[in-house]
Amino acid sequence: MAVLIDHHAHWLPEAVLEQLSRRKEAPRAWRDEGRWVFQAAINPRPLDRAAHDLDHRAGQLAALGIDKQVLSWSPLWNLDALSTDEALALSRAFNDATAAQAQGGRFRGMAVAPLDDVDTALSELRRAAALGLEGFVLPAWSLCDTVKADSMAPWFDAAQELQLRVFVHPGRLPDTRAGDGGLARRRMHRHLGLEPQHEIGLAMLTLCQEGWLARFPGVTVQFANAGGSFLAAIERFQRMAEDDVQSSSRRSGLLAQVIVDTASLGPVGIRASQALLGTDRVVLGTDAPIFDPARATDDWRLAHL
Repeated sequence: MAVLIDHHAHWLPEAVLEQLSRRKEAPRAWRDEGRWVFQAAINPRPLDRAAHDLDHRAGQLAALGIDKQVLSWSPLWNLDALSTDEALALSRAFNDATAAQAQGGRFRGMAVAPLDDVDTALSELRRAAALGLEGFVLPAWSLCDTVKADSMAPWFDAAQELQLRVFVHPGRLPDTRAGDGGLARRRMHRHLGLEPQHEIGLAMLTLCQEGWLARFPGVTVQFANAGGSFLAAIERFQRMAEDDVQSSSRRSGLLAQVIVDTASLGPVGIRASQALLGTDRVVLGTDAPIFDPARATDDWRLAHL
């Protein structure tokens, strides 16, 4: 029987929550009647035990038949709101805790680093790679066009040098200083539903269809949520490419460097992803603990009946 790996899952180590508990503004955390509460931006979220207790989570994964799980920071947790020094301290705490859990057994890990200082970020990525972490996460907005992507080229150079996978994940949140919290809550389906999918799609368009990834032939890129809106347009791009012989072969070949995960997809979306990209390009993603890992696993298995 094939090993079942969950490639898209998050956690908040106790060391990270403790650091966040010293903050007065989001992102922040606090205890309420013995339970951690986390606020990334607007809505505080009481955390299930599995969000920070991996011994507890390991029991859940065993019951679901998930053999391995790759842990990562979520860019939606607003690291970019922090100063470089504070973001680095939080990144180091996360990377250290994740690497400690990735020493064999059920868990593997991806690193995080501050975005606004390249030298600081690259130093932390090298440190994280030495600890055994297998990649790093980037917010999709940082790759939405070639100008933004060019600014991230040093990260991809590091990925190629260190043999790290790049995980492209939604990463834009409403401005917590906007004042009208009611309006922001009413726009959650826009902020956390369609807009992130479009950003992932634009990132995949930049790296694959527009050929940007060609300069990094050794780098594998994982796109969350099946590549967002790119998946819905891929057949259209293929039809357009039929009239552009010069670009179609080179750019379509870049998809060989890409995997997409199934986080937040149902069986119909999973089957469509496999039909369009190939079964070897589509991997399980539960987005635990944000989404229900049991449902995500059931949907994965339904798609393979």
